[in-house]
Amino acid sequence: MLVTGLLLNSGQLTVGRDRKRKVRAAAYNYFIKKDKSVNENRLLGMLAFMRDIEPDFYKKFLKYCHKLQIED
Repeated sequence: MLVTGLLLNSGQLTVGRDRKRKVRAAAYNYFIKKDKSVNENRLLGMLAFMRDIEPDFYKKFLKYCHKLQIED
């Protein structure tokens, strides 16, 4: 069930798979490809939103970003 941009899946609130993919792709483009078209403030805002909804995903995502920075 989709309500105001949030998904209710088996009693759990989630931001949805598509939004997670977009954020991961934006982070990859920002850190690895050095793509200047990625709006840093928008990316940070999306992460803050995700942190409130899915703290576990946020922690995994931080590890992913750290890994991207190390590989660079």
